[in-house]
Amino acid sequence: MERKNNVVNKLIDVNDTVLSVEDVAEMLRISPWGVRKRILRGQLPAHKRGKRLYILKSELVDSIRTQ
Repeated sequence: MERKNNVVNKLIDVNDTVLSVEDVAEMLRISPWGVRKRILRGQLPAHKRGKRLYILKSELVDSIRTQ
């Protein structure tokens, strides 16, 4: 079990900050709907859990840097 946890920790940065759509909207100074549109277009990375969208800060920064 410990080996499996080590593999998961290497794949996922457990210390990464998880942001909501509202957090990202505030950071980018756009509306939450604008964030959702960009996610639907594939312009911003997001993970869906149920009805909620979550954005990892590191993925958001990488996405912005590559645009």
